[in-house]
Amino acid sequence: MNRKAFLLGFFSIGAQILIIRELIAAFHGDELFIGTALFGWLIAVALGAWLWELILGRIKATALFVIAIAILPVDLILIRFSPLLFVDSILQTVPFTKAALISIVLSIPVGFISGALFPAITHEGHRPAKSVSRVYLFEGFGAFIGGLVVTALVGKVFDNLGMAIAISIVTLIYSMIGNGRKSIAVASIALAVLLIAVFFYTPSLSRYTETKKYFPFELVDSFETPYGHQAILKNQEVTSLITDNAIEGSSPDIQTAENLMIPALAFKPDAENVLIIGRAEFGAGEIARKFPNMKVTAIDPREGLNHRLDRALEKSPRVIRINDDPVGYLLSHDTYTPYDIIIIAPSEPDNILYSRYFTGRFLSLCCKVLAPDGLLYIPTMYDTDRYVSPETAQLLSVIYKTLHHWFRCIDIWPGNTTGFLASGADLFELYNEQIFDRIDSLPYQAEYLNRYYLEDQLDSFRRERIWNAIDTTVQANAIEKPILMPYHAVYSSLTLGSDESIMRFLFANKFVLWIVP
Repeated sequence: MNRKAFLLGFFSIGAQILIIRELIAAFHGDELFIGTALFGWLIAVALGAWLWELILGRIKATALFVIAIAILPVDLILIRFSPLLFVDSILQTVPFTKAALISIVLSIPVGFISGALFPAITHEGHRPAKSVSRVYLFEGFGAFIGGLVVTALVGKVFDNLGMAIAISIVTLIYSMIGNGRKSIAVASIALAVLLIAVFFYTPSLSRYTETKKYFPFELVDSFETPYGHQAILKNQEVTSLITDNAIEGSSPDIQTAENLMIPALAFKPDAENVLIIGRAEFGAGEIARKFPNMKVTAIDPREGLNHRLDRALEKSPRVIRINDDPVGYLLSHDTYTPYDIIIIAPSEPDNILYSRYFTGRFLSLCCKVLAPDGLLYIPTMYDTDRYVSPETAQLLSVIYKTLHHWFRCIDIWPGNTTGFLASGADLFELYNEQIFDRIDSLPYQAEYLNRYYLEDQLDSFRRERIWNAIDTTVQANAIEKPILMPYHAVYSSLTLGSDESIMRFLFANKFVLWIVP
């Protein structure tokens, strides 16, 4: 009984982690699915325990373990393909209302069996009424060990599917053997052989499922990191990095690369030391090649991406990679050569990992390593080309308010990717004609952000419109209160049908928000 209780905790916590990881990877890295998945899991656990007592009492714990380990890998594969129930391409965004339903439903099968296992194991004790505390105790030990093992190995040794098969094999073998030393020794040897086989053969199974999932794109590579799921796809001549089923970067993509670099270089054309928070393989490195004295440092914690991207894309000699968390790096970095330009170019601020780059705490770290006349540039995904919607204005206002506390001078460039430029020096007191002349004189000749394009984008009417939309009374984004995340959720929901209806209803009837929790 003690061993099975331990295995229950080991398997259950491992399964929860893997299901949540797969859900986040399937639905664009959205951390809201941690809550919805755990809701489905806990409801299923309660239901499983109740129904075992009521009608399933004849099913023994060993049989339930067999059912659970058979369900888990299938459940992960179903989650992997589940976005295709609602969208035509795996790279399209699924409305949260529908994705939340999937996360609840697909958390139920394994959770239900996990719930049934608790009373099943308890009743295997000699005195069931007094076995509950013992089962709780050993289940807790197992959950602790299971959490450590899965967290340490997934994304480093095994991918999600391989880890699911590995913990299933461990659970199956040790739930079925006897207590003799010989049985345990033989089982341990068999387990080691099977885990080696899982290590070598499950990547092929995972790659097969990924090939089917991303069809008709050509799958160049697919792998897990401790931070999420990555894939490298090719569509004709374009190579794209996919992070949690969203396109993080593509090459060649000249327009995106110029939006990343040219606005900052217009005010700091002589910049030599440039820091990018994010990846630099998708255009920034190519532009830097044209500047003989420029060095680009890119900070990203995903070291495993480096050699894989090097095989898919040409490596730029101007780019220095720092494999570290940006916050940790800036906290510990004591530079003798301050950065002339810092570019914050992560993904959408829809989770705490990326939202923290738009906080006063992170901006203070940037100020520490920025030259006195240096420039901070934030290219956003928010479109102010033809119209500034109330939702867009709200997001831009929060970013502006957050920047304003740390930088004396701020400029905003309207366009498809609205950009914030901030500095402690008077860099932005230039006429448009001076900006165009500087861009024309750069060693890199812009194809998109050239004089003719910017004459339209930076005219006085567009600039005045975006400044009029900025509300300086809003709160700044902070790590303690990341208000940028819910505002971004509202912004994203406007293109997602059912999400828009719910968001508009909630914000029109705010008293309902007291009921929702």
